[in-house]
Amino acid sequence: MTIGELLGYTVISVAVLQWCIAFVNAIVREKLPSENENSQALISILIPARNEERTIGLLLNDLLRQHYSSFEILIFDDESSDLTKEVVQTYANQDSRITLFSSSGLPQGWYGKQHACHYLAQQARGEYFLFLDADVRCTEKFLERCITYVEQRKLDLLSIFPKQEMRTFGEYATVPLMQYILLTLLPLPLVERTKHPLIAAANGQVLLFKASTYKQLAVHERLRSVRAEDIVGARLLKREGKKVSCLVGDDSIRCRMYEHYSDALIGFAKNIVDMFCSSHVCACGIVATTSIGWLFVLTLSSFWIIFYFLCVVSSHVIVGYTARQCALFYGLLAPVHRVHLLLILLLYYGLRSTGSLRWKGRSLF
Repeated sequence: MTIGELLGYTVISVAVLQWCIAFVNAIVREKLPSENENSQALISILIPARNEERTIGLLLNDLLRQHYSSFEILIFDDESSDLTKEVVQTYANQDSRITLFSSSGLPQGWYGKQHACHYLAQQARGEYFLFLDADVRCTEKFLERCITYVEQRKLDLLSIFPKQEMRTFGEYATVPLMQYILLTLLPLPLVERTKHPLIAAANGQVLLFKASTYKQLAVHERLRSVRAEDIVGARLLKREGKKVSCLVGDDSIRCRMYEHYSDALIGFAKNIVDMFCSSHVCACGIVATTSIGWLFVLTLSSFWIIFYFLCVVSSHVIVGYTARQCALFYGLLAPVHRVHLLLILLLYYGLRSTGSLRWKGRSLF
């Protein structure tokens, strides 16, 4: 057996493993409950906002229509240069449950989002802290379904990957990568059922903490200079013996992450290594296997070539189904997704080498 053939079989083995994990996630997909246990726990909804004038009002409309009534909304305007503050203040003037806070500057050694979340948590009164990104949208039963799920399972952290809205080719080429990495490398049922910190996932768009746990661990303060604070935060909780759960593709919450292709590339580039257990070796190895490994498969017989490509395409179809997207379209876009995975990793190292990785006007190095 030649080295090329050995590498080809290795690539196929990885593809089969990813298919199996994707299949497990599709079959054993946890869902938020439809019923409500009539909880009266106060939820503090904490929203960091920096230049979110186009989306923050839509989210507030959704939150004010919730069937669950025991909540407060705290918003931190993080030195926005647009009309974010004015939009929020208009809502705050109409509903006393909304409170606006404004940044007096970013402290040394902090990333902006962590500082905003930490500040809001210090002001919050709830039994639960729900951190939401300003660009998410939710249905009227979202809060009651979340609190029921958390209390039934006695969770310290629930994180949800919202159903992603995509409208441009640039979005379709990049956004599904988050779902593909998650659903083909991590069996989500094990996040809640095992104690190993590396078997953890979270999405900063939706983080529902038990307030006492959050305060005990001082989560965002400890992660003040960590780029992927959501993923690392989930691992922190599991190291401390806390109970974490992660869901994907729930129709009660959705999000349009990036409207521009360039924003999507940089947005994923800043966290790409952290998606692979914060290991450069894992990131480079898996990305190379996924994106260019097919070259070695071509050294094998036609049976293995066909088997490999069927495995790849069907794994993307399964991911699309689990994430509640157009599964067939995901399968057709498999080559595009894999090319972009390599492109994003190369972009990360390029920006890292020059110290020019920036997000929302702030340096991430």
